[in-house]
Amino acid sequence: MNVNVRLLPDLSSEAMERFIRKENLALFRKRLAEAPRDAARQILLKLIEEEEAKEPTSQPKSKS
Repeated sequence: MNVNVRLLPDLSSEAMERFIRKENLALFRKRLAEAPRDAARQILLKLIEEEEAKEPTSQPKSKS
């Protein structure tokens, strides 16, 4: 008997990328608020900027 057990829901790679970006941004922002030194803050600001740049821009829907 072959039993197919799925432990994780079927998620598209696009949905996973959105989730990862959202979680990364939340973590970086939390750490930024707690960062004691300017050097750490600068690194976190750069990470936030890079992560936000990964977000796809919304394209206007064409009227057909």
